Amino acid sequence: MIDHLNKLMEYLSLASEDICIINGSFQKIHEIESLKLSEYGKRSIIHVPKHLYKYYADTVTDGVNYTRQNFENNTVFMQNPVKFNDIFDCDIVLEKEEYIYSRLKEFCSRAGIENVCKYDKNDLILKLNERLYYALKDTGDITKVFKFDDDIAQNTTNKIFCTDFVDRVCSGIEAPDAIQGALEKEYEFYIGNCKTMFAVSSFTVKPNSQLMWAHYANNHKGICLEYEIDNIKDIMCCLFPVIYSRAKKDISEKLIHFIDSDIDDETLWKIYFNGPLRKNIEWMYENEWRLIYPKNKDKPDGYSRKFGRISKVYLGYRMEDDARKYYIEECIKRNIPCVEMDKDPIRFAMKEKEKSEN
Repeated sequence: MIDHLNKLMEYLSLASEDICIINGSFQKIHEIESLKLSEYGKRSIIHVPKHLYKYYADTVTDGVNYTRQNFENNTVFMQNPVKFNDIFDCDIVLEKEEYIYSRLKEFCSRAGIENVCKYDKNDLILKLNERLYYALKDTGDITKVFKFDDDIAQNTTNKIFCTDFVDRVCSGIEAPDAIQGALEKEYEFYIGNCKTMFAVSSFTVKPNSQLMWAHYANNHKGICLEYEIDNIKDIMCCLFPVIYSRAKKDISEKLIHFIDSDIDDETLWKIYFNGPLRKNIEWMYENEWRLIYPKNKDKPDGYSRKFGRISKVYLGYRMEDDARKYYIEECIKRNIPCVEMDKDPIRFAMKEKEKSEN
């Protein structure tokens, strides 16, 4: 098995960046990218397994055992991606300097500066600074530099930019540097918002992964829940297999265009494809499926929602006796099959024990 994995990784390292792995099969990235979100969703529905699995730590956090809460309520936790263990998870590649230059051209255009594309960044900063100075001198209101219309989104970003610019100047920062700083702050906010615009819950296709028992189930002290995926139509449109690859694209040009307007379906797919559905190929052993919903503004860290019926419970090999007793008793009450995990005596593998008894 290790030899096969090594050969596979060697092949992938030599292969072009157009190769990706989805649900255990090799695909061409450009072919997947050419799809629409709805088309990728239809493919996902066709290939979704009958059961999906989720590993839980069964630990207490802030006085609450969220594993048992989800188990008892048949819910899953939709998490803010910034909490994930992969630091690249859900990152959107948005080149900073390109973003700042593009937004600078936009604000200059709104300030009535013509032919902005023929100027470099430094020239545009000086021109915008001049307009801001005269707006303040002539009207006493720096926001008057921009042409306000009925576009609420543009008016909002205009006001935010002006407020941040003034705050920086009042703190002693030179005006050109204040313009640069205000644009950098907008960039950090926007890229952070792209990363956290979704709430995600992760699943896999097998209950016997040693690595996932170690990483996500409290070093084999937790549980793994099996969920029945049949007949849950309300979530099928939001359930997708992860795309594993070695790299992803810079989509600055596409995203910057929609900062002050609604995102269309094509751009939404670009965000999905390069953000919450994309992971480094080194994580491919997880063979992950993701449930993706919009974030809840009132619950920024995440929220719980109903999922498929729990059809089986797997108890960790190192689970404490009191925890083991709790799950066995609960499974008997709810008529859910419950098994304990054990080490295979010959292979480096996990296997099921006979059905647990009191």
